[in-house]
Amino acid sequence: MGDSQDAKGKGQYHSWSGPENRLLLRSLMDAINNGFRDASGKFNKLTIETRVLSVLRQQLGSKKTYGHYKNRMKILKTRYHNLTDFLRCNSGFGWDSETNKFTADDEVWKVYLKV
Repeated sequence: MGDSQDAKGKGQYHSWSGPENRLLLRSLMDAINNGFRDASGKFNKLTIETRVLSVLRQQLGSKKTYGHYKNRMKILKTRYHNLTDFLRCNSGFGWDSETNKFTADDEVWKVYLKV
């Protein structure tokens, strides 16, 4: 039937758990706060492997590679841009940082959910 990812020359699919996501973001923030980005504001591969992925391995036993990290960052950036576009393009919506949910008056929700 369908080809497996290995037969196509791709590695296995690795999903990211909630704890892995949280630790990834926390480790990236620590690396930023400690000045481990290059002059262009980016992390190099060595920094990610030694300062971020090693923390995931040590604390959670994660087997994520640099390729997994790059794919995860691509997904997180896409989600971030989608959310910021949503807030910018839909007046009446806000964000409640205490509940981590979108906020809007009932009338705004009714109009939005009709579409």
